[in-house]
Amino acid sequence: MHHQNNPGDLNPVEPKQINQSLSSSASANPKISVLIISYNAGQYIEECIASIVAQTLQPYEIIIADDHSTDESWGIITKYKDKYPHLIRSYRQERNLGMLENGAFAWNQVRGDLVSAINSDDRWFPNKLELEWEALKKNPDARVAYSNVFQIDEYGNQIKLWHDDTKSAPPQGDVFIPVFTRKFFNNSGSVFRNELIYYSAFQSVGGRDKNMILYLDWDRKIRLSAHYPIVYSGAPLVEYRIHAGGIHNSPPDVHYRSIKAIFEKNLPLAAMRPSAEFEQIKRSVLAELNNLKKQMDRQKQISIKSADDGKNGGLPDANSSDSLNLSDDVDTYSDENLIFLISQPRAGSTLLQRILAGHPQIHTTAEPWIMLHPLYALKSAGLQADYDTNVARQAIGDFLATLHQGKTAYFSAVRQMGLYLYGQALKDNNKSYFLDKTPRYYHIIDELKLTYPSAKFIFLLRNPLAVLSSIIDTWVGQEWGELKHYRHDLLTAPQQLVTGINQLNDQAIVVTYENLVTQPESTVRDLCLRCGLEFIPEMLVYGYNPKPVGSMGDQTNIGRHSQPVETYQDKYLTRLSTPNANYLAKAYLNFLGADLLGKMGYNYHNLMAHLTA
Repeated sequence: MHHQNNPGDLNPVEPKQINQSLSSSASANPKISVLIISYNAGQYIEECIASIVAQTLQPYEIIIADDHSTDESWGIITKYKDKYPHLIRSYRQERNLGMLENGAFAWNQVRGDLVSAINSDDRWFPNKLELEWEALKKNPDARVAYSNVFQIDEYGNQIKLWHDDTKSAPPQGDVFIPVFTRKFFNNSGSVFRNELIYYSAFQSVGGRDKNMILYLDWDRKIRLSAHYPIVYSGAPLVEYRIHAGGIHNSPPDVHYRSIKAIFEKNLPLAAMRPSAEFEQIKRSVLAELNNLKKQMDRQKQISIKSADDGKNGGLPDANSSDSLNLSDDVDTYSDENLIFLISQPRAGSTLLQRILAGHPQIHTTAEPWIMLHPLYALKSAGLQADYDTNVARQAIGDFLATLHQGKTAYFSAVRQMGLYLYGQALKDNNKSYFLDKTPRYYHIIDELKLTYPSAKFIFLLRNPLAVLSSIIDTWVGQEWGELKHYRHDLLTAPQQLVTGINQLNDQAIVVTYENLVTQPESTVRDLCLRCGLEFIPEMLVYGYNPKPVGSMGDQTNIGRHSQPVETYQDKYLTRLSTPNANYLAKAYLNFLGADLLGKMGYNYHNLMAHLTA
């Protein structure tokens, strides 16, 4: 786990000390550790690893930290590990930790003197490390070297060069102002990435701040540029892949809060600069915030309250009148206050909901369904109404096309509506987190992520045969024709859940029903940790807590017990033993297939063996 230093605690190692320690090996290859942070990038990771292995300046080690990928990533990693056993050290997490924790783990494995990290879907040119090391050797006081960046699409096509000004190079040396203002490259709002950095310099400023929503690397690089010179390699040597759904697609108010938080956190570092530079930083950041405010349809200008700018008598205290205060009227509640619980129906979601509802900070209702209709409205199929839904969708699309933000404006409006409703529920009940347990949100996982990028997403998985059995027992009985009403719950949901887990990456918190009923304490404890909540043992005794208000969800079996029991885990074997049900169950397994079942954590052959025993 990383240790986050405060600006006042920084004690950077002097460059001369580092140079002396490396002087004996300066003529030989430096000890460079390359970190590959991997999660479900099976489509790209081979290109990534190959680009590192092909470096003209070979790394001392390649550390690959895989965050429990569910695709083919680990097989590809293992292939390269076997081919280069003395070069590659690979680790696979036993469970998905999330990008922040998995990245911190990777950095803690470093044995080299210098480090450069890369995401598993990006690529480097062969001479990337060589030219950056040469730049560091020519500038002994520098601690960081970086290169220009080609932005590539999902197919690997170069679509943009971050700095394409042929008359001037990107900044180097003291780059604090261009880093803080994010006016670093002339053709991008980003700062340097995949830098080659002395490990001691990285340790001195600390890693990513887990309290930040977006821009975690920008926050760290502000600290880095405040204390060390940074040099440019002279060439574009990095290829950075852009995906749909990245942070650039987050709603304006999420960007606003993130930039504001980073500005206020790093204000003491800016206050140590000359007054003219401090004012330049302040004007730039405030201009960006005002632009975001306009996008949020709020015309109120940002007011600044700053006494002496912290120039007299040391750094300003964050709680004093000398600190910068940005006042705004953004609603109290945000997507950070939201927890979505998504599953197949009859997968045990009511049980997990009742347990989580026992936490003193969580409020929930039976099944809100509040986001399903507005976020489904733009889909091309699946809607029925007294009016023509296809014509309505086309008309809405025509209207949105006239807006500057297009569909983004629609999702922003839905977001504001949802936050208002969820916020009212939290305010009325004096709670901090709203748990929206609506299993059929599996239809709108992409839209939920786009609308609430910082929300917590819990995916509850259960043996699909047990789900089928419970649907038959609860809703179908012997009326087999009724199954048509649940075809999406049975046939669509499993793939949507797996796809959602992969796309949400480290935001996906996966729980299995089987673990919940056999290991309730460890399962719920881990779930609370992932949600940033304190685990309270009394949560497990859900029967003594008031049940959520509403008519939806399991209103029968859940009331028979006061805490999780294993009684229903294998009950499906009895339910599916009749000829018709057994035939249907085998057909269901064959429809899902071994690959999809494996990604859900279940073995096709074992399940089929249970049906034929």
